[in-house]
Amino acid sequence: DMGYMEIDALDLRSTQISMHMIKGSQSLEDSIAPSKKEDSQSEGQKSFKVKLNDVLLHDLSFQLLLEQSLSLQSSIGNAALGDIVFDLAPIDISVGNVEVDRAFADLRLQPQMDEPQTVASSVPLTENDMEEFAEYHPFGGSTPIHVLVSQMAVNNSNIHLDLDTLSRNPSGIDYSHYDLTNVNVSGSNIHYSPDTINAELHTVTATEACGLSILDLQGNFTLDQHTINAREIKIRTDKSALSGTAGIRYQKLSAIGRNMNDLGIFASISNSWLSVNELNKIYAMDLPINEKNRLVVDSLNMDGTLSDLVVSHARFSTGKNTALSSGAYLKGLFTNGPVSLGMHIDTLYT
Repeated sequence: DMGYMEIDALDLRSTQISMHMIKGSQSLEDSIAPSKKEDSQSEGQKSFKVKLNDVLLHDLSFQLLLEQSLSLQSSIGNAALGDIVFDLAPIDISVGNVEVDRAFADLRLQPQMDEPQTVASSVPLTENDMEEFAEYHPFGGSTPIHVLVSQMAVNNSNIHLDLDTLSRNPSGIDYSHYDLTNVNVSGSNIHYSPDTINAELHTVTATEACGLSILDLQGNFTLDQHTINAREIKIRTDKSALSGTAGIRYQKLSAIGRNMNDLGIFASISNSWLSVNELNKIYAMDLPINEKNRLVVDSLNMDGTLSDLVVSHARFSTGKNTALSSGAYLKGLFTNGPVSLGMHIDTLYT
């Protein structure tokens, strides 16, 4: 009832792949699979499956340039993939296991083509740019694609992300520039479909350029066209620990980079603690507190946007005899501008 091909082993070495997406070109899905019109003309066409038992990659580099907006450069030192099945009608890909070592990804916003390359200026993503990018994004295209990865491991990798063309802040975390080194990821049941991406992350470790080191991150993550949900999160750093649920809301995925300050954010955190020393690293502060001190977050519920956040309930404690129960609103906390705080105190004792 179907065509079938099985390949025992595939070994690629020193391979380079380059793609340049320009306006008017087909989406990735439409270029791989026949259109609905073609399907109706060939209803008798049988399914075709390809099975790859083992795939080995050595020194693979990939470059994607999206005209006048985004560029992605990535490389893989070594990778091994096993038990891969491609079903081409419809497109359904399953991978038993993936192991990647020494991967690198550099995603950045490109300056406009008519600007001198030596001039540093902020070039925000326009809605047209993001709509164009959405054609090649996981939720673009008209042909459904399903991908399932049962087990995944990524080791000794680096990720660089620039959301504008300005220089990174000299200290503290910069929400437009991220530089992660020593990234190690272990996950399972990673499922991509035309409207949702799900993943179970068992362990994530990384170091950000501000000096913050993530020793362990785990949780269940879901991304769809309006929200990113993180459930059962546990994050541990050298001196801090967070647990709870959190998420981000947006009108549509293609517009997520237009105005970061308008992104919705919600979280419920409990049984956590924050090191004052690590808060100094993240926000480039110099709080005159002994670095051994920590702020215990007994419970915290917040909702709002990155630029205007409302904390409906919070209970903090520090030491053995000091506690605060309150609510608050914060403006500018997750931006690079000034921060303002307003709060009401329900209980304070020390």
